[in-house]
Order: sequence, then C-alpha cells, then structure tokens
Amino acid sequence: MNLETIHTQPLHEETATCPKLPSQESIEQALALIGESHRPIIYAGGGVILADAIEPFRDFVEHTGIQTVLTLKGLGNLPADHPLNMGMLGMHGSVAANNIVQQCDLLIAVGARFDDRVTGRLAQFAPHARVIHLDIDQAETGKLRAVTCPVTGDIRTSLQALAIETDCQQWAAHCVEQRITNGFGTGAQPCTQATSAATFLRTLATIASSKAIISCDVGQHQMWVAQHYPISHPRHHLSSGGLGAMGFGLPAAIGAQLAHPDTEVINIAGDGSFMMNVQELATVSRYRLPVKMIVLDNQVLGMVRQQQEICYDKRYSEIDLSDNPEFSAVAQAFGIPAMRLDPERNLTQALADFMAQPGPALLHVPITPEENVWPMVKPGDANDQMIKGAAA
Repeated sequence: MNLETIHTQPLHEETATCPKLPSQESIEQALALIGESHRPIIYAGGGVILADAIEPFRDFVEHTGIQTVLTLKGLGNLPADHPLNMGMLGMHGSVAANNIVQQCDLLIAVGARFDDRVTGRLAQFAPHARVIHLDIDQAETGKLRAVTCPVTGDIRTSLQALAIETDCQQWAAHCVEQRITNGFGTGAQPCTQATSAATFLRTLATIASSKAIISCDVGQHQMWVAQHYPISHPRHHLSSGGLGAMGFGLPAAIGAQLAHPDTEVINIAGDGSFMMNVQELATVSRYRLPVKMIVLDNQVLGMVRQQQEICYDKRYSEIDLSDNPEFSAVAQAFGIPAMRLDPERNLTQALADFMAQPGPALLHVPITPEENVWPMVKPGDANDQMIKGAAA
C-alpha cells in the first residue's frame, strides 16, 4: 500500500506543504494487530478535530465496525446516537465505556494522550490490551502508557490506511449489551418537582437545534453536559477540558456567536463559574448577541463539594455560595430578558419559551446542592472501581 496515494488534501495550508506521513512499517504492524484482535476498542480524543480528521475517523470506525469510546474533548467525533459510540470514558464516563476498555485486548488510541481524567490508576488502565497509538507528535506515544505500535504522522492518512473490516461479532454484541444496561440514560423525561440536571439537559436537547453550539464552564454542569447532552460534532461543544478555567463559558459563547451569527449558541454554566465573568453580560447586551445563557445554580462550588463529600468524609471547606445574587435580576439590570425556572411549570414548554426569545436571554435554574455527578472514579482508583451513586 502506497501511503502517498491515500493522503487526502489537508484543510490547512501548513500541513499541505509538509505532511508528516506514518511509516509503512508502523501501518503494517498496526494492521496485523487489528487483524489478530478479538476485543478491539477505539479510544479517541481531541486530536481528531485538531487534525481536521472527522470524516476519515468516522469512515475508519464504520469500516472496521469497532466500538468507540471518547474523551471529553473528543465528544462529537462520532454523533451521540451512532451505534458504535459507547460514549465518554474516564472519571465521570459511563460504566459501560469504562468496563469495555478494561476488558479489551486491543486499544486503538487516536489523537488522545492517556491523561489521568481518562485512565484513573494508570497501571490498571486497559490491563489486557496491546496499544496502537495514532498521533502527530512522537513525544506523546509511550509518554504515559507503553505502546505496542506507535503510528506517528498525520492521522488522516493513518486512519485511511488502517480502515479494514474486522469480525468480532460476539464482542460487539457484548458491547451493545453493556451500553444498554450500563450506559447513560437517554431521552427527555417529564418535569418533576425536583428536576435533575440530567432531565433538564435531555429536555433542552429536544428543544435546541441539532447544530447548536454548546459552551460550558467548569464543574458538575460540565460533566452533566458531557454525559447527557447529545453532541453531534466536536465543534458544537466548547469546553476548556481539564484546565479548570472557571469563567470560560460565556466569553467562548460570545466568540462563537460572533463567528456564527446565524447559529444557535447556548452557554450552560454553574453559578460559581458564571460569577467569574459575569461582567461579560455587558458585551452580550451591547452587541445584542442572541446567546442563550443557562445558569445551573446549586449555591455551592459543586464539584469541590462532591470531592469533599466522597473523598474527605464531608469535611466541607470554602464551598458555600448561598449568598449568590438573583441571576435573572442581574441579567435584567443589563437589559437582558431573564426568567427563573419554575419547577411547577412544564419543563418542555418553559424551555421552548426561553429558546424562542429573539435576542439574548438568561434562564436561572435552581438545583439541589446534594445532586452529584455519577458515576465517579475516585482519584487514584482504577476505572473498574467506579462509584455508581444514584441512577440518573
């Protein structure tokens, strides 16, 4: 196979002038490993979109028929409803995704870096698997996890060269069963007195455009969006990842709306993060940007509170935000229409009315401080030691 002949024209001029191709030897070794595998899994991250490799990646998944797990930054590499998409893995990934990675005999890492939010205890991550690692940066391969076959170079070329048919029907059936029994719930549910974050986000997804750009801040809401909002493309999901950049969401939404004035842009924030850049309401108002802002308000630094509850015997420290302002009143002070979600009202209708606002709008959503993000892998634990908590 001549790698030069399958290298498609890149979207970026700099890669067009000097494409870095994988070696023929690495491609042949990777093909042999895929052919020998009985329990393969694809593990894909943010490098797929950085390489403009969405279409080659999706073709690779569908040609091979291999079940796929995604990182937070890899959400949307496959549409959320794709039959081969097992969802997000890692600290707050699904039990299904983490289980099959722990059971696989071949892990094909594509544009991913084996960070601790994904792997849990590294020494026990995918313990039975040989590893193929596709990445443009040779320094990433073998940096944290020993790699059986590094495939260094433009991943578009690598993915096309490795797109062969596999026959692992028994394993595929097992993965599907895992997704059904241990995956995240799907679909909107009737609004109850205490609307859960999962119910709220699933219902929002039925109202918002399928091409809406979702911008997140940092914390529990960031993980709930990753778990329960169906992302169809990586460029529809703006997140600072594991950087902990509280306040990221609203400026990111503003930038997305300016770049795509005719696209629906929704900023989903937590109360703590929203306060970090609340002054950007002035920017939204001044330019009448039709950003829809949703503040999930549990009056605490939620992710910190959850860690202190589970890992530090409920020794809570510096998490109380019970003196939060009335966010809808703050938005109105900037001339932005705002409402506070009434739990007695039909959730679908309330969200439809909110999203129908012709310009910017803010929705203040009170939620209980005790609601946690489940499942969870405690820091230092292996991914098959997940705490399942309450089912969403």
